[in-house]
Amino acid sequence: CFECHKRGDFQGKVAHEPWEKSECLSCHKPHGKVGALRLKRTGGDLCAECHKAADLGLEKGIVHDPARKGNCTVCHDPHKGAPGLLEKAVPDLCMTCHDAQEFSRTHRHQPLEKGCGACHEFHGSDFAGLLKSEPSALCAQCHDATAPGFTQKHSGYPVKDADCGIC
Repeated sequence: CFECHKRGDFQGKVAHEPWEKSECLSCHKPHGKVGALRLKRTGGDLCAECHKAADLGLEKGIVHDPARKGNCTVCHDPHKGAPGLLEKAVPDLCMTCHDAQEFSRTHRHQPLEKGCGACHEFHGSDFAGLLKSEPSALCAQCHDATAPGFTQKHSGYPVKDADCGIC
């Protein structure tokens, strides 16, 4: 394959294992016609030959729209990319679809510094918003609602018995 296709045309820090091992035919059909992209299968069906739906969370109740539609390449590069074979690093990748302005307000939620994956699953979840767990339990992993000053940080709202998901 690399007699015609230049390895340098594929950019990224992380290589997909079949690409790294020059096993192009694990995804592609051999071709002789220049410019023809010949895959063994299309979309997520091709990826699912190696990447199991259950391992990715695709069998959960809420599935990320591109993953649900089998459009893996909306987020992933099939040859080389950022860690996770992503087209861009998180959160930049997420902000290509999600409104970045919502996350650039005066008070920035600190988990954003760790990336979207601190609170969210990327493919599928059993919780709204692709959260890793129920909102109040997720927030309680970092916040103690009974701690002095916590109510004041929430403008006096009695957060101890509140549903964190309403905000």
